[in-house]
Amino acid sequence: MNTAAIENFPAQGSGPSPGRRVILLPDDHFFVRRVPVDESPEAGGVAAQVELALEGFAPFPPSQLFHGYWTRPGTGQALVFAAYRKRFPAETLAEWAGADLVAPRFAVLLAAAAPTGATTWVAEGPTGLTVWHFDDDTGVPARIVTRAWTDETSAAARTAQREEVLRRAGETVTLVELDEIAVEAGAPGGGDFVFRAGSLTATLAVEDALMLDVRDPAELAAQRRARLRDRWLWRALVAAIVLMGVGLLTELTLTGLGAWQKGRLREIAVQTPVVNQVMTAQMLAVRIDELSSQRLRPFEMIAVADSQRPASIQFVRTVTRGRDTLVIDAQTAVQADIDAYRAALAALTGTRAAEVRDLSSRDGRTTFTLVVSFAPGALVNPGRPPEPTEEVES
Repeated sequence: MNTAAIENFPAQGSGPSPGRRVILLPDDHFFVRRVPVDESPEAGGVAAQVELALEGFAPFPPSQLFHGYWTRPGTGQALVFAAYRKRFPAETLAEWAGADLVAPRFAVLLAAAAPTGATTWVAEGPTGLTVWHFDDDTGVPARIVTRAWTDETSAAARTAQREEVLRRAGETVTLVELDEIAVEAGAPGGGDFVFRAGSLTATLAVEDALMLDVRDPAELAAQRRARLRDRWLWRALVAAIVLMGVGLLTELTLTGLGAWQKGRLREIAVQTPVVNQVMTAQMLAVRIDELSSQRLRPFEMIAVADSQRPASIQFVRTVTRGRDTLVIDAQTAVQADIDAYRAALAALTGTRAAEVRDLSSRDGRTTFTLVVSFAPGALVNPGRPPEPTEEVES
């Protein structure tokens, strides 16, 4: 594992996405302790207990330290790591402002699956050595030991330091050699952090990454609020741009429709006189056809009705309704002739129905109304001109 100098960590520790950066700090800058913690609600939270533990064993007060911790639910143990603030120059701290995670290199691998007890991880690189030793299966290492060296450090010296560090780590049954850490930071605002080193894959949720981050919690909270604000401002800007685009597209569409409508209206204005002439000629033709062949003649209706009339029945008034109905007001001294007359009219080929209404008798005379409906076209006579009136009184 490469524990390069602090000046090089932005380029080496950043993820592939330019909008989400992970900064991995050199392991030898930190001292590490495992401390017991109480996870009950009455204990006040793991973070508060970590700060109390730091006050007890750290050589500097917590206000002068960059620190973080790692724990797993139900283990009752937390790995605390801290570094003296003055070990990081001001220009380095300025780089941290835009990062999504700032943590030691050894810390990000702690999210991997918990190994069995008596397991030791070893990561050796050009600039140093880091050893994780797990004495149980809680996934919280008992100790982490680091050694730094330079290009001038001989191979024999590196081998000797490796053996010395493994002895200090503790009894080892399983030894796992790790490679350089590969970081998959993911897109801004999405997914988990993924770290790979040899056969290990550590998936770190965004919530769990907060306890590994060594920056001040108040600064992290302010940074999260600023990012949330910026995200909403960006969304508002994008929405405004989209609305402007939709408005521009609508304006262009309306302009195009207006030009098309003007051309259409000009075309209609040119064709209107011709269309009016055609419609007038058609209306005249329909009217002529209606007058010459389609309308029933009132006198022809009367003639048909009179052809079946008994001598005892007298017409008082006749009126046509529509094109096929004749209404006759009549009277008679022989009431029995009314039904016979109605039946005779109903039996004619050209009639559809004959109905007697308003039948009344007085002083030996019976008055009634006879409604006769003729079949369409039954009395059409194209060669005869229309009569001047449709109502005849007798």
